[in-house]
Amino acid sequence: MAAKAPSNGLGHFVTKLKPPLAATPTADTGGEVALILKQMLTDISDRLRILDGLDSSASTHQNDMQAKLIEWQTKLVDLSNAADKAVAASEAQALQRQTLAGEKKQADQTAAEETGAFKLMLPPYIKEIYVIGLIKGKILASCAA
Repeated sequence: MAAKAPSNGLGHFVTKLKPPLAATPTADTGGEVALILKQMLTDISDRLRILDGLDSSASTHQNDMQAKLIEWQTKLVDLSNAADKAVAASEAQALQRQTLAGEKKQADQTAAEETGAFKLMLPPYIKEIYVIGLIKGKILASCAA
């Protein structure tokens, strides 16, 4: 059975290697080469199995991290929304305080104007109020007696 040369253009290298391998003095060199090649194949398959395990572990870890990222992004958005609501509530309260402060200022101004008007209008009537109070007191005293 003749060995076929590889179709990728490496056939002349294989033919060059055959005579040196055949010219070796020991007969069991081919067996040793086969043993070394089998050990290399075993080593390669072990390494592939380890790499597959690492790949699946990395994939699982990546999926877990992706899930945590989504969870934390959701929490961040929730906190951002809560902060926005708090700012809006604070601004609404500030506006309400400003409105109440304006109403209080207006009420204070109105009270000051009315107090001034009362103080201007009251002096002419103070004497009359005093006299009416005396008359009322005398009436109550005579009715009680």
